Amino acid sequence: TRVRSSAASDVYKRQLYAQGKISSDELMASLAVDDEEPEQIRSLSEILLLDLPEEMERRKNGRIIPFGIKNIDESPDFPKIVPGNLLVIAARPGVGKTAFSFQMAENAARNGFKVLYFPLEMTDVEMGRRTIRRRTNIDAQKINSGNLEKEDYKKISILADAPGYSSNLYLLEGVRYLSKIRASIKKYKPDIVFLDQLSQIEPEVRTNNIREKFVYITKNLKAMALKMNVPIVLIAQLNRDASNGSGEEAFKLPSLSNLKESGSIEEDADYVLLIQTAKDVETIRGSSPSVAEVFDKYKTPFGAIPAVLVFDKARDSRKRVFGAWFQGSKFAYRPLNIKDWD
Repeated sequence: TRVRSSAASDVYKRQLYAQGKISSDELMASLAVDDEEPEQIRSLSEILLLDLPEEMERRKNGRIIPFGIKNIDESPDFPKIVPGNLLVIAARPGVGKTAFSFQMAENAARNGFKVLYFPLEMTDVEMGRRTIRRRTNIDAQKINSGNLEKEDYKKISILADAPGYSSNLYLLEGVRYLSKIRASIKKYKPDIVFLDQLSQIEPEVRTNNIREKFVYITKNLKAMALKMNVPIVLIAQLNRDASNGSGEEAFKLPSLSNLKESGSIEEDADYVLLIQTAKDVETIRGSSPSVAEVFDKYKTPFGAIPAVLVFDKARDSRKRVFGAWFQGSKFAYRPLNIKDWD
């Protein structure tokens, strides 16, 4: 039996905050968005005998969400995303964090996972145009102008019928509030959720500043991932300190300290993936020689630039640095070995 309702409990917590007995961070962390579902209590024996074998079977049989970049997915050191995880993907504007997340969503769908993607900064049609750019050879100018020919529409039709696109990948536009996001996950029961991006999500409670807002959102998203047993991928932005330094001639490896209002993100996320691009490999070598070595065995493909992927927080592995190629014209991240491109 509840001693007080969720709403009454929230009022009580706000009173404690007004009296100076708890901090603003403690207030945001404790406010409940949804308290309708009962808590589950289970014995450790039940977890060990029932849940753990199921988790091991899922890992053994490959039911791990792939990123879609072969040299990354096949690395034994690369963290594996499983239900209950909160993964944060962060980069500066223009680096391609939306491109990376949507490519990951497409790849998950093609591998049989049901995907729910919330495009909070773009329309679903814009996301569709990006898919055409990435997955076909239709000229970008024709796509932008709308002057498509019969042959182009045929290519789009073939793409639309690709495995997973019609049955596994769903875009939900115009949903910003946490309660609506939760309701959508409960309704559609996806295998993985993508939210693009953090700054566009709205809490149901009034917050005094960005920090309080982010604390509230990230803690609730992590709780949502655990309660609904689904991995959630959250896109976030790096602050200006993560820029490449003085123009394009410098390269700066991003870190957790570059996360905008990073405290709650770093605390609540299971994994934080930071992405940075550079003009070329030699630009990286100028400040980070060991990072440049990741690319040394490969020739830079035409129209691509090096992208550095840093797992700066991983609860089950150490900090790792990986490489990929970014094709800005295609909104695509590619494996280091061009033979692995699809």
